[in-house]
Amino acid sequence: MRRERGVSLPGLMLTLTLAAILTTLAAPVFSGIAADARLQSGTERLYMAFWYARSEAIMRGRTVVVAARDGDWGSGWQIFVDASRDGHRQRGEDLLRRSEGPGPTLSVQANAGIGTAVHYRADGRTRRPSGSLQMGTVVLCHGAADDADRRGQGVIINAAGRPRITGDPPRMDDGRC
Repeated sequence: MRRERGVSLPGLMLTLTLAAILTTLAAPVFSGIAADARLQSGTERLYMAFWYARSEAIMRGRTVVVAARDGDWGSGWQIFVDASRDGHRQRGEDLLRRSEGPGPTLSVQANAGIGTAVHYRADGRTRRPSGSLQMGTVVLCHGAADDADRRGQGVIINAAGRPRITGDPPRMDDGRC
């Protein structure tokens, strides 16, 4: 005689209850991992934009600008050849790339040394249209402003115009991430 095998209702309920508890406990860990991945991705996109602009300025022998869209790095940025050397894209100046911002879950701020645009000269150094030195940090953060777990990464541009990603939690001029 053949015996049928199956799952009992109490056994199934116990298994589903344990799965629900484990899923509830693991959800914050996975959301933290996802937030860190968004932060890393956004930081790397901005970092690569600066490297691209620097290499294009050297290759073309002309000024190339990475400018925050509408004056807000969180809205994204555009990279263009600045033939007029005024730091603003004029009609007829080549738009090399445009990028969307990193998304609503991340905030992006630049310190006073960077402002709303980074200007690369033909030698790869950063200088403002006035000729003054330009260097500083652009910081990407996730988490609420009053969140104790607020984390961030920054892209530092040195006096030679070379960008690098920070390993330490950056602080802005006002002390916030």
